[in-house]
Amino acid sequence: MRNFKFLKLVSLILLGGLFFMSCSDDDDDDDQTKVRFVITAGDAQQDLKGGNSLLIVDDLSTLKDISVYKNADALYTKDAFTQVSYNPQSKVFTGYIYGRGAVELGSAGLRSYEVVDNKLQKLGEPVKLKNFGNTGTFGAYSYAAAISNATVMVVSRSNATITGNDKLVNLEKFAIDKTTPSITGVVDRGNNQLAVALYYANRDSAAVALTDYNLNISDVVYDKRVGASYGAWRSVRYSQIGIDGNSNVYVFSGNGKNGVGAVKIAKGTNTFDKNYLFDILAASDGYHFRKVFHISDDYFLLEFYYDKEKHGNMDASGKFAVVKMSDKSFKWVTGLPTRENIKSIAWPGAAAGAIYLPINLTAGKPTVYAIDAKTAVATPKLTLGETELLKAVTIINE
Repeated sequence: MRNFKFLKLVSLILLGGLFFMSCSDDDDDDDQTKVRFVITAGDAQQDLKGGNSLLIVDDLSTLKDISVYKNADALYTKDAFTQVSYNPQSKVFTGYIYGRGAVELGSAGLRSYEVVDNKLQKLGEPVKLKNFGNTGTFGAYSYAAAISNATVMVVSRSNATITGNDKLVNLEKFAIDKTTPSITGVVDRGNNQLAVALYYANRDSAAVALTDYNLNISDVVYDKRVGASYGAWRSVRYSQIGIDGNSNVYVFSGNGKNGVGAVKIAKGTNTFDKNYLFDILAASDGYHFRKVFHISDDYFLLEFYYDKEKHGNMDASGKFAVVKMSDKSFKWVTGLPTRENIKSIAWPGAAAGAIYLPINLTAGKPTVYAIDAKTAVATPKLTLGETELLKAVTIINE
């Protein structure tokens, strides 16, 4: 396959609200003027057993049918990532290795990289762990939360050294009927403050622990107007807690029996806003959703199940909608492939009012679609060769 080398950097003047994978406070986004994209791809035939390649590109609009997997300008790793993140504070790109994709490491874990001369370069040694559900960043850290207990692997950088600290969060005192919750998502409120979504196996309601960056808990708050906040696909758990460009925290419930919607913890407060409830089930005409992604300002992209009556952790999803939280507006995304032509959906990244959604097609080339937050219109951008498998599009900024 032909190798590509990308030398030209494109400067983008951001109009506000540049998305951080860490979901940190966005007040300083206007200072971020240069955006690049990390394309993570594997081999379509080997999937988790074939490893990944990571290629930095500057513009998605002009790249058609390119090769990423084992491209000479890409970084190749034998371990396969199922999730990725980038921390703009520590400048660390993290790949999260699912157990079945741990070809070289031998177990689930995290690998860290930094950008050197427009290419990702290995940073420190990998960190091993037993399993993970939701992942992301906060402060200067990357994290991976365990699936069924209150353990969080927190990874920090000191120059070229990477250190993992496996923290057991003290949630026993917040047990309900002897059931201790697990962690389903973490967002960074800035100033050493986190909002940590919790899941109780015996309780269907929103629950959030308010902590510092060391995961020391100051309080846990609850809201029964919506159900539990997490998405599920087989054994994987996805975060459904998000923060907007004004530092308001939104706790979504895509599949709760008590309510499918979102409630809010406003900036500067530590309780749920009793005057805010977004009934997303009514807005979507009865559909449940699995994943939540922040785009910019108070726009979020939601990934819905295809069928109203099939929304379990083994059921298919792939319908998308953009919601604006302040006025509770709802728009189905147009311009995406039909259900029959979607093979799999990878991890998106967002910048400058758009989110870049990678989709692998059953018939056709893997394609990255740019979804405009205001119009909810998807436009095809970068495409890969048909033998490749898109895993993620990640925004890096300097």
